[in-house]
Amino acid sequence: MQPSLLMKLATMTVTRVSEAMSRPVITVPATETLAAAEHTLRTHRIGGAPVIGSAGQIVGVISLSDLSGATSAERAESSVMERTTRMLYGVRVDDPLSLALRLMSEQNIHRVLVLDDSATLVGILTPMDVVRHLLANSGVTQRTDEHLGYVEITPRAQPPADSQ
Repeated sequence: MQPSLLMKLATMTVTRVSEAMSRPVITVPATETLAAAEHTLRTHRIGGAPVIGSAGQIVGVISLSDLSGATSAERAESSVMERTTRMLYGVRVDDPLSLALRLMSEQNIHRVLVLDDSATLVGILTPMDVVRHLLANSGVTQRTDEHLGYVEITPRAQPPADSQ
């Protein structure tokens, strides 16, 4: 085979971020309270979301773990910006999925922002998005919970104190 044909075949098999990311992106306004942010996350059944400033810019990411430990008073009165993580990680929509996974692993993060060529937020990628993508492309047919054969596992009983 010619080298150019090999390159074409290699690029055809690369999974792009766009194939696995979630869209549209659920966002939280920077002006919201912690309670409102938590409501948004729980309503959409997501663990975190980008926080958007008044000019439409991404100012951080808020997650359920960022909200843990907040008292009821803090949740009602505090701005989401008080607990927003401001260190942002992003990839381009056409980057290889493996690049995003490496970034998530090396930085120990659970979500990566996906941007287009003009740096506009177009998606978000989480480990669950990758699992869904892998399952959808695995050839395994989806089954209902009753057919999955889940087994409940109970912890092993502690040995009696006198047998030690």
